[in-house]
Parts: sequence; structure tokens; C-alpha cells
Amino acid sequence: MEKHPHSTSAVIVPPENRFAFILVATCFGLWGMVNMMTDTLVPAVQKIFSIDTAQSSLIQVVNYASYALLAFPAALLVKRFNYKTGVILGLLLLCVGASAIVPAGMSKDFSPLLMAISVLASGLSILETSCNPYVLSMGSEETAVRRLNLAQTINPIGCLLGLFVAKVLILGNLNPAEAEVRKTWDAAKCHEVMTHELFWLALPYACMVVITLAMIIALFVRRMPEGRDTEHAPHILLSLQRLVGNPRYASGVVTQFFYVALQVAIWTFIIKYTRQAAFFSVSADNKILPGLTEADAWYSLMASMVVFTVARMVCTALMRRLNPASMMATLALVGIILTGGAILLPTWAGVISLVLVSACMSLMFPTIYGIALRDLGPEVKIGASGLIMAILGGAAGSFSQGKLIDLFEKSGLRLDQAIRYSFIIPILCLIVVMLYALRYRSFCANSTAAQGPVGGH
Repeated sequence: MEKHPHSTSAVIVPPENRFAFILVATCFGLWGMVNMMTDTLVPAVQKIFSIDTAQSSLIQVVNYASYALLAFPAALLVKRFNYKTGVILGLLLLCVGASAIVPAGMSKDFSPLLMAISVLASGLSILETSCNPYVLSMGSEETAVRRLNLAQTINPIGCLLGLFVAKVLILGNLNPAEAEVRKTWDAAKCHEVMTHELFWLALPYACMVVITLAMIIALFVRRMPEGRDTEHAPHILLSLQRLVGNPRYASGVVTQFFYVALQVAIWTFIIKYTRQAAFFSVSADNKILPGLTEADAWYSLMASMVVFTVARMVCTALMRRLNPASMMATLALVGIILTGGAILLPTWAGVISLVLVSACMSLMFPTIYGIALRDLGPEVKIGASGLIMAILGGAAGSFSQGKLIDLFEKSGLRLDQAIRYSFIIPILCLIVVMLYALRYRSFCANSTAAQGPVGGH
């Protein structure tokens, strides 16, 4: 009987690398879990520390700033040593950052918590930069993309687990009292409530320390392929000059910045929108009384993640027949309309509109990534680092929208109106994405510019 041509060479993960693959693939779920928990920290810390929206959004600022700024140094690190070294260093920093959240919470001060998040995010950045190429190196080039896609299936599982943990442990243990009520408490009551809330905030990170330490030990005691980048890289300064001079790439980095700003802004403030702009009541002194707890409003964020995941699978299938840039332009336009609906429509209609924006976002990251990196030749790896660094937009998007909410409220707008009008920030981001897609429709019509999901975004 004639053998199937791929019967031996098409093994996705060779037997000798299966343990290593499972361990590294677990990291994909780990950073998905941590990132989704960080998204839910914004409404939590605003209540726990009784701070304004812009201050609470600093959680996302330090998270995405640290994440982005470490991407390029991490790429140089794995180039100088090997992928295994990068994974171990990333896990160590993740462990240190998660460990620091416990004493940061005990200090009952917001600043140490920000520092802990910064260290944790630095570890995630090195981890993600190392794990993607590490998985690619664990077998034949023929099955490299399938192997990476298999590892990436763990990421949404981690995201959903992170959302569940955040709801049950962090949001589910917040005292329902708002800042105005908390100001009336005596010192003993404030201490008791804050201690309880910070304990449950720190608990999942303490558990993460145990998991991370176990993974680090496994990396040391079990045989693992080192995974080394053997390709010749051009001079970095020369590569940067060529990349900056390439308008498709340079504008792609800018567009990716605005896309990540869009995604983080939507997912950071959807809980706040649901409980204080969609479902609320107004007191006699014209103050907003939330109609839902953070734990109940969490379902809108959960729905967004489910819609995002399903829409990404559908869009990936449609890309085989349709122009990816045309699809992205169309979805950006629909997203603008839906975000406008979230600004104008009441109760469930507004929440559903905002949830459906996640469906429109689903294909944007990998499509922008694919268009920007297409035909870059030897500059492709340095170019990929630049696109990962563009996730700094997450810091800009969350902080600018939080600042806008505070400015609108101080100008005399009621809180529900301030929250709604702040979604002009995602609309501006969607316009940038739409213009980039329209500009490169003809390019996508002549080449396969999108390669499916990339990383965990």
C-alpha cells in the first residue's frame, strides 16, 4: 500500500518534544488569563481605592506600556541566547510581579500595585515574544503554522478562565458601596472592607505564583529543546531605516496602535458602561446610582469575549473568499455605527451594540499584522517586534477614555452621559483602521495578506 505523502513528516509535534510543547502551550493560556484579569482590575481598584476613572486606568497604562517596551529587548534576548532562556526569564518576572501584588495589596496603597503590574507585564512580554517562535522550532517547518495554531487554542481558554476567576474572586467580593458612601465610614470600617477586598484581589495572583514556580522547575528538571534562531539577521539600524521608509509597514504600526487602543478601551470600560450608563437610577441630588454590581455587569465583558472568538473563526474562514482589507473596512464602518448606538441607545440596546463591536474587532489585529509584514523579506522579524510594540496603544486608549470621562463629568455632565460620550475615542480609532483598510484594498486583492490569528490579541 502506498503511504500518504505526509504520513511521517506531517507530525505536528514530534514525540520527543511533546512535553515541552504542552508546557510552552500552557504559557499561551497563562498570559491570556492574566491579561483578562488585568482588564477587570480597572473597575475593581477604582472602587477599592476610591479613585477617579483616569487614575484607575493607570493599571492598563503600566500594563501595556511595560508589555510594549519589553517586546524589542526580548526579541534581542532570544536572538542572543535561545527561546528556552526567554521563557524562563519571562516566567521568573511573572512570578516576581504576581508575588509583589500580595504585599502591594497589604500596603493599601495604589502605587505599589502599579509597580507590581509593571513587573508582571514585563514578564508576559518576554514570555509571549519567546513562546511563539519556540513553538515554531519544535518540529518540521512543514507543520510549523499548524503547531502554532494548536498552541494558540489554549489562549482563549486562558482568557475565559481569567474572566471567571476575576468575576468570582475579585469582582464577586467587592463591597457594593460606592465612593460617596465609603467616605462616610469611620477608619475601622474602611480598614475592614479594604482588607477583605484586597485579600480577594491578591489571592488569584498568589495561586499564580505557585503555578509559575512549578513551570519553572519543570523547565529546569526536564529535557527541553533550547530553540535557537539560526537565521541571519540584517543590521538592525539598516532594517529600521528600511522599515520606516516603507509606508505600508509604517502606517500599519500606527494603525495597530489605534486598533489596540480601541480593543483595550472597549473591554476596559464595558463593565462601567453597563452598570452606570445603561442600567442606573438617578438620586434626588442628580447622582448616578448603579443598577448592577460589578460582578453582574461582568457578563457584558464575557459576552464580548465570546462574540470576539466566534467572529474571529468566521472571519478567518471568509478570508479565503473575500478581500481581507475590504472586510476590515466594512467591519470598521459597522463598528463605528454600533459604537454610535452605544452612545445613543438606552439599556440593553446600548449594551448589545457595545458587545457587538467586539465582533467587528475580531479580524483587525491579524489582518493589519499580515498587511504590514507582507513582502518585508529579511526585515520581517524586526518588523514583527515593531507591531508588537504598537500594543502601547492599549495604554493610550484606556487612559485617554478614562481622562475624558473625568473631564466630561467635571464640566457638568452627569456620569452616565460622560461615560457614553467618552466612546468617541473608540470611534476615532475605528476611523483610522478603516482608512488603512481602504488604502490597501488593492494590495490585498493581489496577495494573501492575512495569515489568520496571531498571538493572543
